[in-house]
Amino acid sequence: MLYKQGAMGSTSDNNNSKRTMEIKSELIKYTDMRVEHFADVVDLFEQCFPISYSISWMWTITNNKKFSKMVATYEGKVVGVLWAIVDNLEELNKQHYDTIMIEFLPPEMFCCYILNIAVSSEFRRHKIATHLLKLLYKSFTSSKKRVDAVFLHVMVDNEPAIKFYEKMHFQKFILIPHYYKIGESEKNVDAWIYMSTLQQINIFKKLFNTTVSFFYKLVNFCKTS
Repeated sequence: MLYKQGAMGSTSDNNNSKRTMEIKSELIKYTDMRVEHFADVVDLFEQCFPISYSISWMWTITNNKKFSKMVATYEGKVVGVLWAIVDNLEELNKQHYDTIMIEFLPPEMFCCYILNIAVSSEFRRHKIATHLLKLLYKSFTSSKKRVDAVFLHVMVDNEPAIKFYEKMHFQKFILIPHYYKIGESEKNVDAWIYMSTLQQINIFKKLFNTTVSFFYKLVNFCKTS
């Protein structure tokens, strides 16, 4: 069976709020995914997603250097992961990561498709997904291939994920009926394609850098006052 791969954010878990407060954000580390992270990533996918991804597919992605794979770890355990691939729309279409965008945009256009973003329930509200996404954007600057847009799929009823992507300057592009098949009954669930253009990414980076600069100056001012 061919599973539909797509980015699906995770919902907040208020029952874990007390434990979340005990987590030290400075101990969260970010790095490229390695083979030794695989078992943790499999567990995280099972925790976060209603879709059962095959072990063979996940292992193939893990060992394929064409994919960007980033993880967040806490005391050596994976608590967040982002998988993505950059290629022109024609190639993404051949690999079944895109069947719609190519109808609207030039086939030679280079895009980044985000396969998945997942964060462990007790580590939400620590901006892990935000940091992983920023690391992905940063990787574009070191790539020889220009990335003109980033896109992903998200379930229409996944409001926390949709809220996150819109906060990160993604916009609704088109509705895909029956994109996901959920559970043993293979219930059909629609998906939105969300897209962010390179210009939107640069605006986000500028706003982030401006905010960091402002707080840095504010802290220095408070120290000298």
